[in-house]
Amino acid sequence: MFILFASRYVDPFAPGANQLVYLQAKGLNRIKNLSVKILTWPNGDLWGGARLSESQNPNFYLNEKRSEVEYIVINPPKKFEIPWNGDVLSEENWALAVQYGVSLLQAINPSILHMHHRHGFWWLLEAAQKIGLPTIYTNYDWGLACLRTTLVQENKKICNGKLGEKKCITCITNSRSSLLGKINEQIVKFKVIRSLLILTEKIPNLNSFLKSKGFVSSQINNRYRIQKSRAMTVLQNLNALITPSNFGKKFFCGLGCNRKIVNVIPWFFDPKKVHAKNQKGKPTILFLGRNSPEKGVHLIFESLEQNIIKTPVTIRIAGINNSKYCKNLMMKYPKRVGIHFVEWRPWGPIKDLLKGSEAIIIPSLWMENTPHVLIIAIAQKIPVILTKVASMNEFICEGKTGFFATYNSAKSLSAAINRFLKSRSKLPRYKNHFPKILTRSMYCNQLNKIYRKIKPQNEKN
Repeated sequence: MFILFASRYVDPFAPGANQLVYLQAKGLNRIKNLSVKILTWPNGDLWGGARLSESQNPNFYLNEKRSEVEYIVINPPKKFEIPWNGDVLSEENWALAVQYGVSLLQAINPSILHMHHRHGFWWLLEAAQKIGLPTIYTNYDWGLACLRTTLVQENKKICNGKLGEKKCITCITNSRSSLLGKINEQIVKFKVIRSLLILTEKIPNLNSFLKSKGFVSSQINNRYRIQKSRAMTVLQNLNALITPSNFGKKFFCGLGCNRKIVNVIPWFFDPKKVHAKNQKGKPTILFLGRNSPEKGVHLIFESLEQNIIKTPVTIRIAGINNSKYCKNLMMKYPKRVGIHFVEWRPWGPIKDLLKGSEAIIIPSLWMENTPHVLIIAIAQKIPVILTKVASMNEFICEGKTGFFATYNSAKSLSAAINRFLKSRSKLPRYKNHFPKILTRSMYCNQLNKIYRKIKPQNEKN
């Protein structure tokens, strides 16, 4: 049986990048009578392999094998790229993209299409469904339905995941904080302006410039309805959906996905015993992941500046640190924050970054989709200090396996760190309270069971 993954963020060697898709493909290929290839359209996702020039021909794709996994690299016309800035593809371009996808899938001829990171080309799901190909979607964020992708409202409060036209339109419109964005939302209400903006699609350089500035060519109420309609069409025709949390199940069922096909399967991790016992010196708290604003790294330093935490700690920040945001933090907090120490670490082997860390901190400023670092912490039985959001709450027991902080509150994060520090001596007795985490092999076996269940009738086991 030939399973075709479709996804971005699939490079096997990209430092600090999410490698869950690659690891699943590699693990599944070890199962008898199962073959997995990854279809990818590289764009801003740290892809280090071969690339193609743009082509209208769906038969024009590149096969490349990297680190034991076969990749199929495509590069369809840029106008098929689903925007990331609260915009949607026009009806014409969506239809053309689906048509391209149909021809592409017919040329590749998989047994099942399994979409992972939906960024840029989830029209492929509709294309597969048009030709009767079984489809699966694993969500890594909420962008299939939420035009902001993060489930954070314009007032910087966490969304409950329930979509509503008035609510979502207000959120998307008010979240456009730049003057250009606000002007764009007003002038696009006029038909003549919309017509002119659509015409710019025929002038590539001008169109690219406008898109880079976040310009949209249709009214927000129209964009919301189109996005929701497309999402519901795809979700209602899925054969299976995989999500790592019960919040994810609730979110997608609210969009019409059949509850019976939703599989809640938290991410996997192959545990390695690298976590040290409580240290006699300063406790080390580790941040592990992408150093970006939505991850709330700055909140960690703001919490230390509150002068509430009287016990000296070492904050270890590990990840890719070449962004402007991260460089500014490194300049402001090179080694110390008052009595506390700061340790900046480049990305490296997980086991090395975990060594000596007594807690992991996840101060997220968006509705995390059960981040993999949370799963790593649970697998290693390391207490977690984290933002209290629905997609992570179910995995942690306050005071035993972790400590919750109020969303976007440095003061609350300080209090959570303090509760951890005061509980250090008691925490080892709660090791058995951590939920069980699947290994990669166990996770892949669960995927295989789903594939066998939905495979085409003429497909052999």
